Amino acid sequence: MNRSELIKEIVSRSGSRRNDVQKHMELFEEIVLETISDGEGVHMREFLSIMVEERAARNKYNPQKHDGSMVFVPAHKVAKIRAGIKLRVAANNG
Repeated sequence: MNRSELIKEIVSRSGSRRNDVQKHMELFEEIVLETISDGEGVHMREFLSIMVEERAARNKYNPQKHDGSMVFVPAHKVAKIRAGIKLRVAANNG
């Protein structure tokens, strides 16, 4: 299911107007992005968690060269997404 299909499904189930649902989706995305960029996490109990994780600087093998050479990867932050119990159960047809 993509974004437009999700919006269509929400409209059909809730009876809300499509424009209202689109605005709410955009607002949700904006809030999540602002929260993550501030270094905080978003937790939707039993459903989904999005956290910011710090990755340490390290040397890795260069995937573009097959001679065993190393490339330096600087420290950086990544968004880590963890499925809650409801998503895990649903994924297992539950």
